[in-house]
Amino acid sequence: MAKVKIRIPQVQRKITNNQHIVDAVGETVAGAIDDLIRQFPELEKRIKNAEGQINKFLIISLEKKGKDAEDIRFLEKQLQTELGDGDEISIIPAAAGG
Repeated sequence: MAKVKIRIPQVQRKITNNQHIVDAVGETVAGAIDDLIRQFPELEKRIKNAEGQINKFLIISLEKKGKDAEDIRFLEKQLQTELGDGDEISIIPAAAGG
């Protein structure tokens, strides 16, 4: 299990006791997000939809140690991307506009 940090968006910080970074563990991005939800169950309905998929209004970004952050939607394994100690995941509300 990798030890990672998950960056929490401002609008969700009341659920995480005002923490902007939460430590989590997981072998994959999905596993780390599940660990975050285990720690803060109220986040589940804000991160996942009724089918258990990541909410379409969120962007999940992964910054592997020593590399630039990437939107997981463009990674080969997406949520199943393996994690290493020190990786960082950011949960970013998608901006809408026109």
